[in-house]
Amino acid sequence: RFAQRLQAPATILVGDFGGGTSDFSVLRFDPAAGRAVPLGHAGVGIAGDQFDYRIIDRVVSPELGRDGTYRIMGGAALPVPIEWYASLARWHRLSLMRTPQTLRAIAEVARTASDPAKLNALAMLVADQQGQALYRAVGAAKSALSAADSTVLRFSYKDIRIERAIARAEFESWIAPDLAQFDAAIGEALANAGLTEDGIDRVFLTGGTSFVPAVRALFVDRFGAARVDRGGEFVSVAEGLALMGR
Repeated sequence: RFAQRLQAPATILVGDFGGGTSDFSVLRFDPAAGRAVPLGHAGVGIAGDQFDYRIIDRVVSPELGRDGTYRIMGGAALPVPIEWYASLARWHRLSLMRTPQTLRAIAEVARTASDPAKLNALAMLVADQQGQALYRAVGAAKSALSAADSTVLRFSYKDIRIERAIARAEFESWIAPDLAQFDAAIGEALANAGLTEDGIDRVFLTGGTSFVPAVRALFVDRFGAARVDRGGEFVSVAEGLALMGR
């Protein structure tokens, strides 16, 4: 649909943010001929789910015991196993924690933990398959920060109560390493196309992550607001495939 609005040939940078990958492609569109010629591409293996990970890591995991300690036979305090929280923050890995072995391990650590209630809450969340509900709460907070300067992440289930205010500036500091990867990939796509920012006529952003103000700012800073466009963030790829199939 974006390409259909072009009135003359143009060189376009497309930023396509998926659930787990982000791709940046430089294309030469010729609306009269109805075709696009690829000039350069780069991508990174992170996108919206990485931003969810940052929120879980900073807000949720501490409430479920990540920063606590435990003891073995009265010995020195040991850190709670960090791998549980790495899995908690990745939706495709959380279900793998729901095994008798892992749940027993969490219960055993909780017996001598500095904050056993938090470890028990982690075990309950995993055993009762509440991961998707947690991810929905995290996603809602992330989405709210695209429109507001702050929001409150709220999640509750039985005895678990997580309520934490998050400022957009705070969230942007958490995702700064990810933004740096996006910025580097944009530069790589331009280099692969043999172009600088001045050689790009328009920028088109698609995918839900493009709503995040700090993501859009990467492109505005490089190309200027007048050249940055977006639309159909959740359906533009499907629409494009449908048009190609006509």
